[in-house]
Amino acid sequence: MIVRALIAGMLLLLPSAAPAQPPARDNPPTPTGTAIVRGRVIVAGTEHSLAKVTVRAVSPPLR
Repeated sequence: MIVRALIAGMLLLLPSAAPAQPPARDNPPTPTGTAIVRGRVIVAGTEHSLAKVTVRAVSPPLR
């Protein structure tokens, strides 16, 4: 009875001991998208526009 339980336990643990498949070596890197946003940057509360302003928008990677 105990022998059967030990054998059953070993058979259940056997698949988890197998090594995981390594990732493919030739995966291309995920492309990074770019875009252009055009417009004016205005000072808050006024109608004065700013000159030579660089605006960057960043977001987390999409899944």
